[in-house]
Amino acid sequence: MSLNQTPHLLPLFRSIGWQCLEWKPNIIKGKLTDEMPAIASLIDGTKSLSDLAALGVDMRIVNQLIEQDILILAPGRIANRELTSPTERWSVISPHSDDAALSIGGTLAQLKGSVEISILTMIGPSRCAGTCAPLYGDVEVVTKIRMAEDDLYGEFIAAKVECANIHDVEMYIDASGSRWSERIMDKPDDFRLNQYISGLKAHFESHTPDVILAPLAVGAHSDHAATYQALQSILPDLLKKAPATRVMFYEDLPYCQYDQAALVDRLEDFDNLKPIIITIDPTQKATGISIYRSQYIAADIAWDVLEYAEKLSEKEGVYVERLWELSEPHVI
Repeated sequence: MSLNQTPHLLPLFRSIGWQCLEWKPNIIKGKLTDEMPAIASLIDGTKSLSDLAALGVDMRIVNQLIEQDILILAPGRIANRELTSPTERWSVISPHSDDAALSIGGTLAQLKGSVEISILTMIGPSRCAGTCAPLYGDVEVVTKIRMAEDDLYGEFIAAKVECANIHDVEMYIDASGSRWSERIMDKPDDFRLNQYISGLKAHFESHTPDVILAPLAVGAHSDHAATYQALQSILPDLLKKAPATRVMFYEDLPYCQYDQAALVDRLEDFDNLKPIIITIDPTQKATGISIYRSQYIAADIAWDVLEYAEKLSEKEGVYVERLWELSEPHVI
């Protein structure tokens, strides 16, 4: 652990004043002491560990906060977001706030400022906080937490994060009055699809990327499917304006971990995809995912994500992510 690293208080704990630790004890690995909130209040995202030590902070308690998944340590580049000499501009399209981190977080974490990254999260308002059941349904609080998590993740990988602010499909009520909370795996209807098309068009009006990264929509989740379909509908026009743009799709996790047949089915929709294998640092990927504390705990990351990354490499102890690039972007 480097003293130059910068600790961040995860948004789940920062946003709800520590209440959640009482609601679900297994959300952390130990008990909350009286000193922990006082020390956590000093964590502002700019002080390094050495700065805290210089203030006389009891570093044993800081270590406990880190060990209990309340603080996250980020490398020094988080405090210096200036890109040195970016060679490319990437637009990463993420259906929900955690999808980019889950699916290609290893790739994004190791770019080290050499690429100008913009992340567009399609979903804004949400009621889903998977690791803290009592928060479920509190749209205001959950949305605030998820957006704060996205902002912190953007800092972690030195990316700009934007949001199309579409309501989560769980909250969607269509024109007939039908609630989609039990239909999240249904195909998006025209109204939903048009929302996604509008969100993507607005993004690309102000961004002309060299690379577009989007989900394959494996797993049939309606928000993933809507993202994929909306991009496909506007891609011909995007490529007319910028024909050199590279288009790559990422394998949606954790869906690909559970349903390889769905991945095979999706790949059969194309005859012009080539795989790109990228070796990643699993620790950096896990750290990035852990920022989304309202959605994932460490055990989930190990099973849902890292096991798949090791299985893809076919080598023990080697972790990879696989992208699929359109070899002829003008053919859809």
